[in-house]
Amino acid sequence: MSLEHPWIDFDGDGHADNYDTVADDHGHYAFVHHDSHGHVDSIAYDNNHDGKIDEMIVDENHDGTMDTHLTDTNHDGYMDHSSPYGTDTHQPVEHPNIDFNGDGHNDSYYSFNDGYGNTDFVHTDGHGHVDAIAQDSNHDGLVDREYVDHNHDGRLDHLLTDTNGDGYMDKSQSI
Repeated sequence: MSLEHPWIDFDGDGHADNYDTVADDHGHYAFVHHDSHGHVDSIAYDNNHDGKIDEMIVDENHDGTMDTHLTDTNHDGYMDHSSPYGTDTHQPVEHPNIDFNGDGHNDSYYSFNDGYGNTDFVHTDGHGHVDAIAQDSNHDGLVDREYVDHNHDGRLDHLLTDTNGDGYMDKSQSI
């Protein structure tokens, strides 16, 4: 049984925190927490669907880049091991204009560097579900690929790709 909304204390203050849920068509869930500045600062994963968080990647120094991998080695839901995360920790977070829903207006999003050279822009549907994640891999301020919930069922199911570098997605495939 998968539990889509576990209790998560991202900041360690003893209280549950708000987050957005990312789901794919393969039964995987991620829980995205963001700070008050519009940056994602933690992503938690319940890999075995037991309602307890198994691992997290976090922006420990709050510079916009995921830099620490936390794991729960004894499966009690508390992170008890920490290790460095990523190889690319010095890219500034860019803020391009992105129209996620195609209505001709720029949309709001949360951003972070994933620690491996990609700047990610996370858009939510207003109901706590992530419906798109755009990535700028070459840091030119244009979106290179976008994972989207094409059929609006709460799960990311399509990968859109910009094949010619103009920032417009011109290829789509199911994932």
